[in-house]
Amino acid sequence: MANKYLQTRGESALLKALACALRPLVRLMIQRRITYPVVCELLKRLFVEVAGADFRAPGKAVNFSGISFLTGIHRKDVRRLSEPGMRAHDIDSDSLDRALLERWCSTSKYQDLDGKPRALPRFGNHFATFEGLVASLSRDIRPRAVLDNGVQLGLFTVDAADRVSLNTGPVLETDGFIENAYYFGRNLRDHIAAGVENLGQDRPAFTDRSIHYHGLTRRSIEELKTLAGERGLAALKTVNQRAIELHQRDTRDPAAIRRINFGIYCFDSDELTGSSSAGPM
Repeated sequence: MANKYLQTRGESALLKALACALRPLVRLMIQRRITYPVVCELLKRLFVEVAGADFRAPGKAVNFSGISFLTGIHRKDVRRLSEPGMRAHDIDSDSLDRALLERWCSTSKYQDLDGKPRALPRFGNHFATFEGLVASLSRDIRPRAVLDNGVQLGLFTVDAADRVSLNTGPVLETDGFIENAYYFGRNLRDHIAAGVENLGQDRPAFTDRSIHYHGLTRRSIEELKTLAGERGLAALKTVNQRAIELHQRDTRDPAAIRRINFGIYCFDSDELTGSSSAGPM
């Protein structure tokens, strides 16, 4: 009974922590017009993928009933999502959107006589359709989900004849955004992974330390941010220089299969509103 009580308290604490961690991500998704159904499908695929890869006996085939029990996802969906090629990273919205735009703009059958992306019928017996375009890139996500998300983002418009047009003005993200999104995902993943490994251990396996103060003026915050930036950059340079030396030394070593990610961060916000110094999203 005591163990069950402690487990319940632990689950409650973890759920609160997850809600805290996910809140800024939810704000980002709403800002970027990434809808709940799209994220729900991605999360469902991740549950199936991780359960099948990390929670089954080595050499054993995927057990759909076991994964369903572990994840709470219906066995029918587990079977569908366990098919070859159905991996969560394949439906990354940035990668898929960018590949779709590039193919639409560069493939002759999707262009008009002037070489511009033409309006495509959504589906049907046509030489080139929007559904066919999406399927040519990935069969891991429904064309309707891509269409709905693209319409909300302003990438596509649908006319009365059910033809999908590409809005060539504001649709293409800058290379800077694509690059920032990549590092955002990678750094956040590794930071979370370090925290997960450290959770519940008597001694942290990975460096994950921070300081936090409240009741400070903006002037004090700016001083601390400047100090953190200067000292943090110095630390990055020091570690980076040593990493270069070690990488050169380890280049021909067959055991050199490990990677490391070391970074710093600094954040400040208003105690009452929670708004960052950059303002609300």
